[in-house]
Amino acid sequence: MGRVWVDDVEVTAYVRAELDRRHPERVLVRGMRTSDEVRRAWAQVDALWNDAVTHAATMPEELLHERVDDEWSFLETLRHLVFADDIWVGRMLSDEPGTFHPLGVPPTDTTDAGAAQMGLTLSARAPFVEVADLQQDRRRRFTALLDGVADADLFEVRTAVLAPDWGEESFPVLECLRVVVGEHAEHLRFALRDLAALEARAG
Repeated sequence: MGRVWVDDVEVTAYVRAELDRRHPERVLVRGMRTSDEVRRAWAQVDALWNDAVTHAATMPEELLHERVDDEWSFLETLRHLVFADDIWVGRMLSDEPGTFHPLGVPPTDTTDAGAAQMGLTLSARAPFVEVADLQQDRRRRFTALLDGVADADLFEVRTAVLAPDWGEESFPVLECLRVVVGEHAEHLRFALRDLAALEARAG
């Protein structure tokens, strides 16, 4: 989070503290230094996503395709996390990098050529059940991978071509794990905010 100003007064510390109060998983994610700390943070984030998806299943499906303030819809957010998992788990952390699932949604600065090269179908309008099952499958894959990570593995450097637009990159295992857990934590916060806005609008 960058610096936040209101009427020429910096309120960054207040905003950060309030976000941490509302979303204590943020503190766990920032504090990840060991494999056990990563697993502890992920267990919390994963459980929160289970709750969010369960709640979303009670809402009219049309709302889950709807965007709030031109941000990703709930289902687009799930699809983006599938893409993130396919990059950081499938390509960088796994011994046998897999292909991208066509329902994955890449970052907004991805070129059309790059998306096509990865086999992504950005215009797809998949049903909630399919997308939710897919995202849960990716979360289970990450949980299984974490079970085998030891502290000695965290500073091993991995190299892969993450996406055509990015080229080959190298990162320590701990940084890769931070990206996966952090992406899920931050997008969860945005998704819950937007679900609440959609429910208020519909009700």
